[in-house]
Amino acid sequence: MGATKGEFGTGLGLSISRTFVQLMGGELWATSKMGQGSRFQFTLPLQPVESKVSAVPRPNRVVALRPASKTAGRILVADDLAFNRKLLYRLLSEAGFEVREADNGAAAVFCWDLWQPDLVLMDMRMPVLDGYEATRQIRELEALRSLPPTPIIATSAGVLPEELEAALKAGCTTTLPKPFQQ
Repeated sequence: MGATKGEFGTGLGLSISRTFVQLMGGELWATSKMGQGSRFQFTLPLQPVESKVSAVPRPNRVVALRPASKTAGRILVADDLAFNRKLLYRLLSEAGFEVREADNGAAAVFCWDLWQPDLVLMDMRMPVLDGYEATRQIRELEALRSLPPTPIIATSAGVLPEELEAALKAGCTTTLPKPFQQ
């Protein structure tokens, strides 16, 4: 219900909140009392911060995208968020690349296997199969078939050193932090 009695919303706010809390490893729950309203609570597995860290703004980066040859490069964009896929699809296709999309890690491995792209942009946090495992599976298939390694760029909102290291350890070539701005 909305703020005024009798108004109804889409109900997406709670669903989105629950998804965000779960992505951070927490839980969200609700308790309701008739005539008194509802109470929403969540827990997150956070550790206390021992030192003060000043926020350092990330510099804006502009990347020039051009295929290396007259034939378009083939890029697989693997991301569970449609907005990210569509943004990258638009940017890359306008720059002359041939682009395919996958909305989860299993679909990314399947598409890579059928299409053999020149580059993969791999989100690390996806359903069905995360980007870490999808990257490992692609690397295993390359080794089994004696194929040269496909450059795989980890795209992640996680910028902690251990997250970036985990992506490289899984077999990613390098990392590209989100959010994408242009």
